[in-house]
Amino acid sequence: MSAQERKGSQRAKAFKRRRSAIGQGGSRWVELIASERLQKRPVPLIMLETVLATAVVLIALRFADPADPMLIGAGFGWVWLVPLVCALRYGLVQGVLSSLVLLGGYYLQAPADARFPLPFFLGGMTLVLIGGQFGDTWGNKLRHMRTVTDYL
Repeated sequence: MSAQERKGSQRAKAFKRRRSAIGQGGSRWVELIASERLQKRPVPLIMLETVLATAVVLIALRFADPADPMLIGAGFGWVWLVPLVCALRYGLVQGVLSSLVLLGGYYLQAPADARFPLPFFLGGMTLVLIGGQFGDTWGNKLRHMRTVTDYL
């Protein structure tokens, strides 16, 4: 096979991937995020990614605002976006795992005499549970649609 034929074959494959991503209503980012390589990752790797992403955000917030590293005093619980994204991307279990990492981070960083912020954690956990349920439901629907499409 000549270099020009290989290049043409690579272009055809790239076009097919882009066409598939656009058909899903996305762009190049959707192609990257929804690629089969990323969806077929082993569960331990997904769990490690969840824990590391949450830990990195906690460490970054610790350096950004040492007085309130969890942003509990902010008007919105910004730190809960990390478990929400994990729950939407991977499902309920990973969202709960990320939330538990946040809870552990709170206990590691909170002063001994601090009162536990129940509304902050209750509201954030509720948000993550709803997002996780949504992620699981749509993941199952996508799997079913792919199965039907492959059959057709």
